[in-house]
Amino acid sequence: MTKKEIAVKKIEIPSKQNIDKYIEIFDKEQKRSENAVNAAFSSLDNSLVENIMVKVIVLNSRYSTRLSNNEPTREKIEEKIASNGSMMPNVVKVSEVISGFESDGRFDYCKDITDVAKLIKDFLNSFDKPYSKPYSFITKYCSFRLPDIDIPIVDNYVRALLIVINEKDGFYKGKISNTLLGDYDEFLKVINTFSEEYAKGYSAKDVDKYIWQYGKILFDDGFDIRNIL
Repeated sequence: MTKKEIAVKKIEIPSKQNIDKYIEIFDKEQKRSENAVNAAFSSLDNSLVENIMVKVIVLNSRYSTRLSNNEPTREKIEEKIASNGSMMPNVVKVSEVISGFESDGRFDYCKDITDVAKLIKDFLNSFDKPYSKPYSFITKYCSFRLPDIDIPIVDNYVRALLIVINEKDGFYKGKISNTLLGDYDEFLKVINTFSEEYAKGYSAKDVDKYIWQYGKILFDDGFDIRNIL
């Protein structure tokens, strides 16, 4: 059996009972960490790049978004360019890009998820090769930076479980792939369909808590759902 076939056999179809169960576990186990990130975002303004950097560092540490802590050497950059490779940007570069968006009022302009999706696209387009695009990071940053907007978060647990649950139960018309979910507009279509099918009445934040916690429990039990990606 392939990794995906094993995953399809193993995972459970979402139900209100298990959604509520995993949200409760998340709230109990992750409360202090979530409060720490919220405290950083609420107590520091966005006028100084140093304040933004604190938020980036805290978020990167809390969610393991894989941003580099160190600025790469020129040799490292040239090596990646020569090999057509890529690397995650460092916290300084990401903070500087966010600071530019703050100066332009881009975050304050956002009134709904459509505005956020455009911001995310423009943010990701700020990173050229050899840098990878910090996709998961910016969805998480926006979720904390814009708490009044219900913003679906992207990470590998979410991507993998959306793919596997669709393989098992067919909630989405069409094939879901990691590449498809790499486009935030397409990701929104899939996660909204998922919510309509299994989690009507739940916020995007609660759906994220459910999926992340379910994926984490599978991982703790020795099954890393992310391996299908």
